[in-house]
Amino acid sequence: MRGRLFGLLLIGFAAVALAACGGSTKNASTAAAGETGEVPFDRAFIDGMVPHHRAAIEMANGAKSAGLSQPDLVAIAGDIVATQQLEIDEMLDWRKDWFGSRVVDPQGAQSLGLSEDEMGMQHEADFSSVDDVDQAFAAMMIDHHRGEPLPPQWPTSEASA
Repeated sequence: MRGRLFGLLLIGFAAVALAACGGSTKNASTAAAGETGEVPFDRAFIDGMVPHHRAAIEMANGAKSAGLSQPDLVAIAGDIVATQQLEIDEMLDWRKDWFGSRVVDPQGAQSLGLSEDEMGMQHEADFSSVDDVDQAFAAMMIDHHRGEPLPPQWPTSEASA
């Protein structure tokens, strides 16, 4: 069960990572933010992924607080909190180094051409009204990582060198 659920979550994460790379087909490295109104791809990606990761952490913490009990899901929730926070910290460090600020633009997902729903951030981390916290958490995390996969070469063609 743990391997199957973890595999589903991993596949879902890969799908959203690819989906999060959507948006403009112009090379963002050719236009600085503010000059043309276009946000550099790397900054837009960070600004979209940080809130996406934060939402996963909120769901994992919310599920644990609400009584998440299936051992594999408890382990996954713990892993989400630990790994996603490390990734957030790393992305914010990159943002500071590359763009001079750790402050995330709340329009990051929109700069990628994606809605908050497409980024998997349509769920509240409130498990108070669910009958089965384990099932609700698993369903939320799978939905959180759904997205329309885009060509894998697109991110590298858009990212700044």
